[in-house]
Amino acid sequence: MSALRRSQVNEELKETTDVALRKVNDVLSWSGPASASDEVQQLQSRALRCLQSWVQYGLPSSILEETFKKIARFMIQSELFNASTEVLIDLIEYPSSKAYEKSFSHAFFALITTNWFQERVTHILQESDEEATRVICRLLLEFGENFSTAVYMNLDTPEVQLYLNMLLTFTGLEGYFPVDQEICDMPLLFWAMLQESLQSSDIWAADAQVGLELYTDPVSGQPVFKDGAVKEADRAHVSLIHIAPATRIPANRADNIRNVAKSVYARLVQVLREKVARPPAEEWMQWPSDQKERFHVYRREAGDTLLACYAILEDDMLRYLVPLAMGQLNQLRHGQVSALDVEATLFVLKAISEHASTAPATLSEDLLMPLFSSEAFSCLGDIGDPGIITVRGIMCRLIGSYSEYLQVRSSVLLNSTSFVVQSFQMLPLAVAATEALTDLCMNCSKELLPVVDSMVDLWVTLGSRLKQRERSLLVKAVLRVVQQAPYEEMFPRLLSVLGSLVTGLNSTLASFAQFPVEVKESVIEQLACLKAACQGMTSRTEAASDDSLNSVDEFDLPMPAAGIEDPAQQNVARVMWETVQAVCRVFNNDEGVMVELCGFLKATLSSKPLIFAPNISVVIDLLTQLQATSPMECFLQFAGSVVEVYGDKLVAQAGPHARHELTRLILDMSVITLRLLTDEAHLKSHMNLAEALFIFYHKAMSGCPWAVASLPREVTDAVFGTLVLASLRNENDPYVARSALDMILMFVSMHFENSELSTVVCLTMTTFGEAVVREILVNIGGRAPRSALDKYAETLFKLVVKFPQELRQWLVTSLSEAGFPTAQVSDAEKKTFIAGVLGNRLAKRIKVTVHQFGAQCRGLVNTAY
Repeated sequence: MSALRRSQVNEELKETTDVALRKVNDVLSWSGPASASDEVQQLQSRALRCLQSWVQYGLPSSILEETFKKIARFMIQSELFNASTEVLIDLIEYPSSKAYEKSFSHAFFALITTNWFQERVTHILQESDEEATRVICRLLLEFGENFSTAVYMNLDTPEVQLYLNMLLTFTGLEGYFPVDQEICDMPLLFWAMLQESLQSSDIWAADAQVGLELYTDPVSGQPVFKDGAVKEADRAHVSLIHIAPATRIPANRADNIRNVAKSVYARLVQVLREKVARPPAEEWMQWPSDQKERFHVYRREAGDTLLACYAILEDDMLRYLVPLAMGQLNQLRHGQVSALDVEATLFVLKAISEHASTAPATLSEDLLMPLFSSEAFSCLGDIGDPGIITVRGIMCRLIGSYSEYLQVRSSVLLNSTSFVVQSFQMLPLAVAATEALTDLCMNCSKELLPVVDSMVDLWVTLGSRLKQRERSLLVKAVLRVVQQAPYEEMFPRLLSVLGSLVTGLNSTLASFAQFPVEVKESVIEQLACLKAACQGMTSRTEAASDDSLNSVDEFDLPMPAAGIEDPAQQNVARVMWETVQAVCRVFNNDEGVMVELCGFLKATLSSKPLIFAPNISVVIDLLTQLQATSPMECFLQFAGSVVEVYGDKLVAQAGPHARHELTRLILDMSVITLRLLTDEAHLKSHMNLAEALFIFYHKAMSGCPWAVASLPREVTDAVFGTLVLASLRNENDPYVARSALDMILMFVSMHFENSELSTVVCLTMTTFGEAVVREILVNIGGRAPRSALDKYAETLFKLVVKFPQELRQWLVTSLSEAGFPTAQVSDAEKKTFIAGVLGNRLAKRIKVTVHQFGAQCRGLVNTAY
């Protein structure tokens, strides 16, 4: 059905709503003879379903409340309970219902406070009827979300408190989510929304007796100021009136509402603490993996709701949780409490760390301090107890989440860090301990210098036993702290960390002939660790100046790797570079290894100590050699990173030699790659290389326009005359065409006065502009997906700005051809398109024009598509 016809049908349905509703109401009002009660119920059930379908077309405002009450009466009949509740939910969601909030709220609370409704809910919960439970929960939640004002403004009334008690019951529904039931996650969003509504209202103001300065005149509807709130000179320009705002409530009632809110959210904390508890290990092992993942998602969502609880309760929440946690830890030591119960309490404390750890230093400091005391850690010393290991894992994560809090509390920071380091001795805790140490080293790197040696020892002794992810995170974390030491103390520690990595990598390569598959996997892991080690050291642009680490020109380094005059550093740098070359000799044809190697080399470009920084001239030689042997997109990506780092921003420091080397890099990588891609057969199977080359040129034009300007004519002709056109014609990979268009946009934007690339841009576009525009038109006409048309519109907009006369000629020449780009577009529509493109200087309007032309070419005008 077309969009026009669908609109007409909807209007016709709206016009007949009154007739349909009268018929439905007749059926709902009919009692019928007692002998036909079953038939009447079936008929009324269908009438309810019918009414539910008609709600979307709008109910007359005069019958909304009466309809609500009539449907509510059917809920007494168990056979019609679910159907009538579904209709009530749709009525509550109906937009016009919000205009009758008071009437709807009165009817709703009258319904849920009746004895029969409460008995019905109790019966459903006792019978574990999940379908009916879900329907009731949805009814309560839809009301709370659509009529939130009626809830939080009346929080001190019995009916609203009963309503919240019911939602607390559903939030704490018995059984583990999602294996036993899938209801308890439904109210989580409601509690967060209620908290936001409360704290954004006047009720939560620090001084509830202070009114707003700006009110609304109920007669004129104009904003007016409270007397005394404006200066004398402004009195002639504002209206003055004494009036209280419509939403204002007495101060004593506001206090009551705040107290009720705190009581409700305190109970919610208790409920959620019980619900986030993990099931026993033997039960957990029987859960399928998808159920385990859903439980983890539920815990994260419950954590977000606990943040809302903290926003309401603040330090009161800590006054409850911290003593509870300390008591449970003491009981755990004596076997008087379940480890899973303790883990749940610590999880709740971790969930609120985002706010609690950065709260203003009031009572929070004293309240949190016991969690990180020696007394707390001593309760978790029995590492042979599986329950202790479980609690120790969440304690590690708790420490990491409060790293900002610990940063300014050295008395507990070092003890907490030692606890985390010791936890590495238990391999099941490696993940939790690694994540905790990563957070600590990220936020407290300077403060952790006193324990840096224990971290280095940890890496040397245990690093090789960890999995790849944990190894990379650990070495990165350790070096974040190592770099904070003075050079004479930093370098020996750095040497210890790198020595273990390089030695391990070399010994692994020696076993390649015997164990090729295992060696490949190990090399990838160790290169990832080397990359993480570089990332752990602060960027040289961010690091403080150090006389022992003076920057030198990386293009002119005498060694085949980074280094300064320190022989020890030169020796380590030489070993690292030789290791890189050894990896290339063994795995130069293996893309997986080369991707990881390029990632490591890219990280060296911005590393602080020159021990990592390679001699770029030598790297360029290696890079071009690798690309000539086995062309890969990772080599082009790394070449682009070199251009970004050593392009125009650093050229003044690098000097003429840098220009020469960067120009050589761009030329050699272009020639080698184009040699493969200009062959049409190879091009189809190597479109990923074409995409990488376009991205490389984009970076080169931005960072080294002078290098692109010096490329031989045959190179630019091959790029635009062959590669760009072939990429635009490629129907199977729209990402390649997108990369080509991005490069064209950058290329054309370099056409401006005093640009070194301007002459090349003019010559290239004069030669190939018409062919490029023709392919763009074909793609707009149907070859490219409609989702890609914005990028084509952006390209045409740039051409209008830079080459308006040339674009006019290219468009007229191409579109004057009959049946181009498709036979479905008329000559008049083509002329309109040309005028729409050339006559606009707003990108948004050109997008509209392109999309309209694309629809015309595809024959989709006035259709649903």
